[in-house]
Amino acid sequence: MSGLAQAEEGCIRKLTLSVSPIASTAQGIVISYGENHSSSLPCFFVQDISFPAQISQTGRSVPPANIPNPSKQDLEFFLKYIFRKERFWEGQYEAITRAMSGKDAIVLLPTGGGKSIAFQLTSMLLPGVAIVIDPIVSLIEDQIDNLRRVGIDRAIGITAQIEDPNVKSKIINAFGQGEYLFCYIAPERFQTEEFRGSLRSLTLSTPVSLIAIDEAHCVSEWGHDFRPSYLNIGRISRELCSSHNQIPPLLALTGTASHSVLKDVQRELQIQDFDSIITPKTFDRQELRYSVYEAPSDQKQNQLQTLLLRTLPDKFGTTGTSFFRSRGDRTFSGLIFCPFVNGDFGVVNIARNLNNTSIPAKFYSGGAPKSWARNTGSRDKSWNQHKRETAKAFKNNKSSLLVATKAFGMGIDKPNIRYTIHFGMPPSIESFYQEAGRAGRDRKKAECVLLFSVFDRERVEHILHPDTPIEEIVEERQTARENGADDDITRVLFFHTEAFVGVEDELSFVDILMKKLDKLSERRKITVVFGRENTKAWEKAIHRLVVLGVIEDYTINYSSKEFNIVLRGLDKEGIIHRYELYVFGYNKGRIKKELQKLQKHIDKPYNDFVREACRILIHFIYDTIEKGRRRVLREMFLLADSAVGKENCDEIVRERTLRYLESSRAEEIESVYNDESIFAKLQIVVRGSETSEGEMVHGIRSPRDAADMRGQVARYLESSPDHPGLLFLRAISEAYCSDFKFEVIFENLKAGVTFALSQYLLDKETVYKSLSWLLMDIAERKDTVCKKG
Repeated sequence: MSGLAQAEEGCIRKLTLSVSPIASTAQGIVISYGENHSSSLPCFFVQDISFPAQISQTGRSVPPANIPNPSKQDLEFFLKYIFRKERFWEGQYEAITRAMSGKDAIVLLPTGGGKSIAFQLTSMLLPGVAIVIDPIVSLIEDQIDNLRRVGIDRAIGITAQIEDPNVKSKIINAFGQGEYLFCYIAPERFQTEEFRGSLRSLTLSTPVSLIAIDEAHCVSEWGHDFRPSYLNIGRISRELCSSHNQIPPLLALTGTASHSVLKDVQRELQIQDFDSIITPKTFDRQELRYSVYEAPSDQKQNQLQTLLLRTLPDKFGTTGTSFFRSRGDRTFSGLIFCPFVNGDFGVVNIARNLNNTSIPAKFYSGGAPKSWARNTGSRDKSWNQHKRETAKAFKNNKSSLLVATKAFGMGIDKPNIRYTIHFGMPPSIESFYQEAGRAGRDRKKAECVLLFSVFDRERVEHILHPDTPIEEIVEERQTARENGADDDITRVLFFHTEAFVGVEDELSFVDILMKKLDKLSERRKITVVFGRENTKAWEKAIHRLVVLGVIEDYTINYSSKEFNIVLRGLDKEGIIHRYELYVFGYNKGRIKKELQKLQKHIDKPYNDFVREACRILIHFIYDTIEKGRRRVLREMFLLADSAVGKENCDEIVRERTLRYLESSRAEEIESVYNDESIFAKLQIVVRGSETSEGEMVHGIRSPRDAADMRGQVARYLESSPDHPGLLFLRAISEAYCSDFKFEVIFENLKAGVTFALSQYLLDKETVYKSLSWLLMDIAERKDTVCKKG
C-alpha cells in the first residue's frame, strides 16, 4: 500500500510502504514491527519515529473484521508491546474479547480500573477508525495525550476548542478520509449534519472499528450528568457507522451505574444481551482512605487550610512546607473539587485564598470565570489556552495542587494523585466514589477527604423528602441564600433546580416549540431557529417529543443556531404506545394508571393531544427521576452524617459506599429461606425490587452478580440441602453464569420439584407455576441455556 505525504509550502513527497504476499489464504490481520514482513493482508506499521506531515492514504477499501475468541497470551503480547503494561486488570480482557468478536458490552469497572485500555487495544488490532465519545473536553485532551505518550499520534479531538471553522472542516474532512485511528468527539457532534456526512464518506472505504461511549452514565436521565444528545448515539451509530452490512461494536464504559442508570443505558444504546454487562468482583479500592469533616460554611476555608498544612502532611509523614514541592512522580499531587466556578465556593476564590496563605494552587473549570474576561479582555480564547497549560502543568508534576470543578476530574488519568478534597457535598455516593477515585491510580496509598457543612438538619430532611414539591425547594433555597443560611445541601440543589425547573416552566418551552412546528401530524422536515439563549431547554423540549415519537430525528447547526427537525407523522395510538414503552422502562407498575390519563384526551385535536401527552410525560419524569435524584442526595448526606467525627470513619464510608454500589446477597437469600410459602420471594430476588420512587434495586443483573449469588446460595444449601426455594435459586443463578453447566441447572431444578412435592407438601399448581416462571425467565435472558438444553 502507498500514501502521499504533504510537507511544508505545498511540496509533496511520495512515501511508499510495501507488503510482500506469502499466504493468499491467510485470515486475520498481520501487524508488522520490522522490515522483514510478508503478508497479503493490510499491515499496521508501529515504529518509534515521528513524521512531521500528514499522510493521506490511497489504498483500496478495507472491510471490517472480527476476531472471535482471541487468546489471552496474544492480547497480552500487544498490551505489553504497545502500552507497556504487563497484564490485564479485572474486566479488561473480557471487554476486549467481546469487542473483537463484534459484540457490544457495558463495562462497569471501578474508577482507576483501566477502562480505556478496553477500546484502545481493540482499536489497534482491528482495521478502521475508533470513534470515542467523551462528555468533556479535558477528558478528550487527556486521553489523546496518553495515546501520544505511548507513540500513537493518529488521534484527534473534534471539539469546540478548534475555533477556526476552516481548520475544523479540514479535520472533519480528514476524518472522513480515514486519516485518524482514534476520533474523540462530544455526543453533540453526532447531532451535526457535517459530522454525519463525514461518517458516510468514511464508511465507503474505511470501517469504524468500534464506538466507545465513555462515562456512559451520561446516557441516563437518572444520572446527574445527563445529556440529551447521548440518547441518539445507539440509533445513529448503527445507521451511519455500519459498512459491508456489519455494525461496529459499542463499548459503554462507566465507573459505576445504579440499576436504573444501567437499564437506561441498555435501553438507549440497544444493548440487551445479558452477557454484555461486565462488572467487577468488588468496587473496593483498598489503597484509598476516607475521612469526613464538618464545618460551618463561613469556617470551611479555615478548615481547608488546616487540612492542607497539617492534617494531610502528617498522614503522609512530611511537613506542610515540603508538602507542595514538585518531585516528579513522587509529588504529593492533590485535587480540590468545588461545586462552582464563581462565588465564595467557586474554584477562583478558593484558589486565590489558598495562594494568599502561601499554599500554591492553580484553578480549572470548564467555562471561563466571570473575572477572566474583565482581567484579560478576551474570555474564551485565552481561557482555553489557560486550561490546556494548567492541565499539562498538573499532569507533568510542575504544579502539585489543582482546585477544579468536576470538568477536570471526570476520567483524568494521573497516577500519582495522593489526595482529593471535596469542598462541598457531591450529589450522590456514585459521584463521590468516582471523583474521589481520581486518587491512588498507581495503587499506592491515597487520602480522600469530604469537607461538608449543614446549617439545619431538619431543613435537610424536609427539602429532600419526596413529598416536597420542586417549587417549594426553589423557594427554600432562595430564602436560605438571602438569609445567610446556605449550606452544602442548598448549594448542590442549585444544580438540581436548574435541571428541574418545574413542570409548567418545561411545558412552556414545549408550547413555543409546538407553535414553531405547527402541523405536528404531518411527516416532514422543518427548520427551527432557537437563538443564543436556553439552548439546553429547547433541546430538552425536543427530547420530550422524541420520547413520544412525534419527532423522529434532529440535527443542530450551532453556527446558525438552528434545529433541523424530522417529524414522524405518528398517529395518536402510536404516541400512546411510545409512552407505554417509556413508562415500562422505569416503573411498569404504573403503566395502567398512566395510560388511563392519556386516554382521557384521545378525542382532542392532534396538537392538543400531544401537549397533554407532554404534560403527563413531564409529570411522570418529576415523580420518578426528580424525586429519585433527591433520594440519592439524601443517601450521600446520610453517609457523611454517619461518618463525621467517628474514629472508624474510613470503615463507615467504605462499607456504606460498597453497600450502595454492590449487591449484598445474604439478605436476599434469607428472604427466600425464611419465606413460608417457599417461592413467593424468588422472583423479587432474581428480578429486583421496586422502591417507592419506582427505581429497581438489587436483582441478578450480570454474570458476575449471578456468580456471587451462586456461591452464597451454595453455602446455605450445605445446611438446608432440601429447600426448594434455595434449589431453584441455585439453578437460576447457575444458568446466568458465563460458565454455566446444564447438568447442574437440571439437577437442582429436579431436586427442587421433588422436595417441594414430597418434603414440603406444596400443591402441584404452586410448584409448576413457579417452575414455569423460572424457565421463562431463563429463556428470555439466557437463550444459550435453552439451546444447550
